[in-house]
Amino acid sequence: MVMMVMVVMVMKEVHSSSLPSRSFTIGGVLHDNTTQQHFTRALRMINFDGVSVADKTTLYEETTVLLGGPLTTALHVCNTIISKAVLAVVVASAPGGSGATAAVSYTCGFFHIPVICTHSRDSAFSNKNIHASLLRTVPPYSQQADVWVLLMRRLHYRQAILLHSATADGRALKDRFQALTRRHTDPEEAVKLAEVIEFREGQESFVEELTTIRHHLVKVILLSASESDAGRIFHDARYLNVTSEGYVWLVGEEALHADNAPLGTLALTLNHAHDYNAHITDSLRVVARALKLLHETQLYIPTPPVSCDDESDWDLTGQTLFR
Repeated sequence: MVMMVMVVMVMKEVHSSSLPSRSFTIGGVLHDNTTQQHFTRALRMINFDGVSVADKTTLYEETTVLLGGPLTTALHVCNTIISKAVLAVVVASAPGGSGATAAVSYTCGFFHIPVICTHSRDSAFSNKNIHASLLRTVPPYSQQADVWVLLMRRLHYRQAILLHSATADGRALKDRFQALTRRHTDPEEAVKLAEVIEFREGQESFVEELTTIRHHLVKVILLSASESDAGRIFHDARYLNVTSEGYVWLVGEEALHADNAPLGTLALTLNHAHDYNAHITDSLRVVARALKLLHETQLYIPTPPVSCDDESDWDLTGQTLFR
């Protein structure tokens, strides 16, 4: 038994000593010069922290600032990031910049280059058929349903009315909420939706939807809406007296930012969601650890594609790195 253990240890040592010196390049697609500068500083720190980077390896960065729309972004990524043989990309787009994030994900995903995005919370990015090589540091808005269910149980609310936008995020939240409630059949814990009301994003009046709610016996209202839609909903709800005593408003994070949210509104917010520097640093550490493992387990690592017209044998390695 002792001999077997010793043999394994020697084999591992020989394997490690046979690994070549390597340099890895990580791409960064940032939304301004400040985040671009932080990316460079953070990677320099990670290179020398003594933990994140494997022996005989060095991490380099290749960064760019987001410019123009999705098509321009995709072309820019091809010409300035993929052309530098990056093994992974971190994208930190500005608030509301999901189009740019999607462009980076599509472009890099075609070549199985892993992407970590820091601030895109659209439910669409959870679709692995489209975004097969994408990770993110924040959850989608639809996962607020998990907390809503727990909070309703905690407060002993058994029924609620869901008012949500006819968007991918609104429908994903509805589906997730209903799936969660179906898991619990214990009548002491069960919660359910008494009614689901869907509205068109950007509509001018919500009197019709709120009148339906006013005539309902259930007074717990779940709201999934953008900040602008939520502002109009709260305005009309106050006009119809649907914010008076007896009503409970449990809203999503975006709706909470409306200036006229009713007093006593319940909501949840993600801590440090807007700390770009922290999210970028965490993303780089994740990539560094993955590259360390790749270096220590792969004698041969093919060169990533250096052109969006390139065909290489990188695909399997990219998938391994992503996992």
